[in-house]
This record gives sequence, C-alpha cells and structure tokens, in this order.
Amino acid sequence: MVTKKDLVIAILCTFCLTASLFMVIPTRSSPDIGDYDPWIDVNDDGVIDISDLVIMVGTIPSEGDPTKNVNVTNFPLDGQGNLRVNVIEKPLQTYNECVSVQLLSFEGDALGTAQGIKLFNPLSIRQEFLFCFSPKSIFLNITDIWIGGVGMAASATYIDNWNMIINNYELNVVVSLPAVTEFTMFKLHITDNEFYKAIKPNTTNILGILDLLNSMHLYSLTIFVEYRYQAR
Repeated sequence: MVTKKDLVIAILCTFCLTASLFMVIPTRSSPDIGDYDPWIDVNDDGVIDISDLVIMVGTIPSEGDPTKNVNVTNFPLDGQGNLRVNVIEKPLQTYNECVSVQLLSFEGDALGTAQGIKLFNPLSIRQEFLFCFSPKSIFLNITDIWIGGVGMAASATYIDNWNMIINNYELNVVVSLPAVTEFTMFKLHITDNEFYKAIKPNTTNILGILDLLNSMHLYSLTIFVEYRYQAR
C-alpha cells in the first residue's frame, strides 16, 4: 500500500532527477537565468513551462542514442564569404530600329554658287560617299533601306538610271526628277537583299553612284537603314 510519505518521496525524487536532466542538456550557449533556451523548449512552442516538464517526466526511464537531428542549410558562398546568388538573366528580345546617315549636305562653293555635285554621264565619274552606322546591342540583319535627297535636273524632265555600288556589290536603280531649274526631293526604295547584306555595321561603307544616261545636280543625300537587333 502506497502511503502519503512514499508519494512525497517519489515526487521529490522526480523533481531532483528532472532538474539534473535540465542541467546536462547540451546548449549552443549558456543563457542567463530566466533567458529563453530553444534547446530546453521540448515542444517548440516558444515558451518554456510546465508542459515541457511533463514531456520530460514522461520519458523517465528511457535510454537511446543521444545524437540529435539538426537541419543544416549550407548557403553557397563566394571566395570572400559573401552569399552567392544565381542571377537569372532575362531572355534576349528582338527589336527593330531605324537610323539615318547624311551622305551629302552641299552649301555652295568658293564662288558662292550652288551647283551641288554634278552627276554627269559623259565624264563617267563615279561619286563615292562614305558612311558608317553603329547598331544597338547584338546586330542581326538589315530589313529595309531608303535613299532620299534633293537634286536638280540639268535638262528637261529627268528620268535616269543610277549604277550604285556598295562595297563592290552593284545595283541599278531608276531616278526621276520632274522639271528643270527646280530643287526637287526624291527617294529610292532599295529592296535587294544582297544590297542589304553588303552593308557592314561598325565599319566604313563606300556607296558609289554613277549616272548612266543624263545629268543632274545633287545637293543632299541621306540613307535610311532599318535593321533588327537583340537585347535583354
């Protein structure tokens, strides 16, 4: 028969044993009295109270492997000990862009006249114009070309053929000006893909023009290049 004295002795023994267990539980550090220690918080509820004591008493007596399971996350570090982060780059996107390059802008000569550059067939003189364009980011290809300018026919209504050479690739185009003695704007649409391929970005291109039939005065000349490029 269990007497009151036996019950008191059992409770005192349990208390002493539990206190001893708390003293030998390994800790990461030695917190001060009254400080929270996560290693003693058995049920991981963020509070050390009688509930943790009940759990501990319930394991008496028991024995086993004292190794504790601990989850460890190894964060990648660089050579300087900084956290290494993998940056996911945005995929390349394709864009269209158009640039214009002025090949000729004539303001007159030393005598004050404004004859421009005369494209005169009998002399068979090919006029050469240098230009360069620098595309954005990763250049893909040229998609369209226009050539515009201002000229004046040296005779009546001017319809002519130009022989154009771009970096040794030749192309014949038709140019027309409506009347003599008037400054006239004109434009040429180049649709030849080989002409496109002959133009090289980031380098000096040479555009040569030879008037094959009639004569004209050329006062300004601009090339418009549309191209595709890739960027993030």
